[in-house]
Amino acid sequence: MAATTAPANGERRGSIRVPQFALAPPRKPDSHLYWIVKHGVRYSGMGAWERLLPDSTPWQVVTFLSRLDSLPPSVDAAWRSVGG
Repeated sequence: MAATTAPANGERRGSIRVPQFALAPPRKPDSHLYWIVKHGVRYSGMGAWERLLPDSTPWQVVTFLSRLDSLPPSVDAAWRSVGG
């Protein structure tokens, strides 16, 4: 079986664009973001984490994503320094 890789951030796979959260923080209800993190987005680079993480971890990701545009300067700088 050949190895496959997800597209680089911003590239297309199928017809759905890979999310660009650093450029455009998501504006969706927390429950919707939770579902996306847990189940992924079909035909995109956003995989499902349902079987890999405990139920509390997607909520931590949702909390971070929903506050991307209001992070303290030191947190924002640290996040962007690792590719955010």
